[in-house]
Amino acid sequence: MQSCDYAFIRLTFSGGCVIGPFPFQVRLEKDINHPGRCTIRGRADQDQVIFVCTGNTGRSQIAESLLRHHHGDRYEVFSAGTDPGIPDRLVLRALLEQGIDITGARPKGLDEFRESEFDTAVTLCDHAHAICPVVPGAKTTIHRAFPDPAYFGGNEDERLARIKELIEQIRAWLEETFGAGPPSTGPSGPVRFFIKP
Repeated sequence: MQSCDYAFIRLTFSGGCVIGPFPFQVRLEKDINHPGRCTIRGRADQDQVIFVCTGNTGRSQIAESLLRHHHGDRYEVFSAGTDPGIPDRLVLRALLEQGIDITGARPKGLDEFRESEFDTAVTLCDHAHAICPVVPGAKTTIHRAFPDPAYFGGNEDERLARIKELIEQIRAWLEETFGAGPPSTGPSGPVRFFIKP
């Protein structure tokens, strides 16, 4: 028996592949060269997007949750960190207060997606972009930095207010970038975009 952990599922299976009752249809293919690892395969009509930041505790969790909430019919969405940290409870609270489903949200490392392929990867902080300017397995890598909520000062109410402002900034950028459809991938192979705030 093998198991694969992702933000929205925990499946234990034996044999070829598994299709489950997820918010969108996903197939996990066993990797015979790496026991315990799986490759994510999604519906052909949905682009796969992964958001990457340092800890996968703030910005990338926000982006993953928002894009899935608003455009989950068009995108399969994931997130990861270059150095996964501890969940930011205020980020999770802010998303819940806005009616965003965060079921199964947890910090994940890029290594969990080592065998996966994505149409688009987005690095959301300069640190993650410096470490991983082209995300492995992604046809296109976009860089768009946002401030790290871990460094927001003030009391809890002030931090929460700033996190909600950040959520709106990320929401607006996602709508501009992904709302009309997937970003252009350009020629085959990894492509880097640099977008200034």
